[in-house]
Amino acid sequence: MANLGWRAAPYEQRSSEQLRKNLENVKETYRQADLHALYEEHASQVNFSILNEGETYVEDVSMNVRIPKVHGLRVAPKIYQEPASSDPFEPASLSASAIWLRHYPSVKNYKDYISVADSVGTLRHGIPARAFEEPLRIVFGPELVGHKLSLECTLRGKQLRTPRKETLIIEVTG
Repeated sequence: MANLGWRAAPYEQRSSEQLRKNLENVKETYRQADLHALYEEHASQVNFSILNEGETYVEDVSMNVRIPKVHGLRVAPKIYQEPASSDPFEPASLSASAIWLRHYPSVKNYKDYISVADSVGTLRHGIPARAFEEPLRIVFGPELVGHKLSLECTLRGKQLRTPRKETLIIEVTG
């Protein structure tokens, strides 16, 4: 963020020029806090459970989910940390929390769909595992209430002759 020559002075102590500059940059000023609120406070956190019903481990397992692009659906491309300062006029900085230790799946946008991929590791037989270390953050807008979304899931692994494919249905309720 550009330094506009102002700090968190109360409005009445700022000049008209400073207030105009504050107003011009309001979108940038609140961007990090807005993204954090959208994806960390209002989004659904979605994950899948995978169960290996075979007799042996499956190694090098990876999961890919294809989500159709529809109006009102947003998938976070990363985890948005809350800005460290509650002061909207201080440059946003990330807290020293474990943001770099938390592993969020890879999210890529294409013309008609969103691809989410992650490495699951080794699937032991008979023991459920999470598809993603950190759940997806998905926003289902109000226009999606009453609709169903089909997610195409593909599971690949060293001991699997062919990838396992499943279609999961999410029914959006209010």
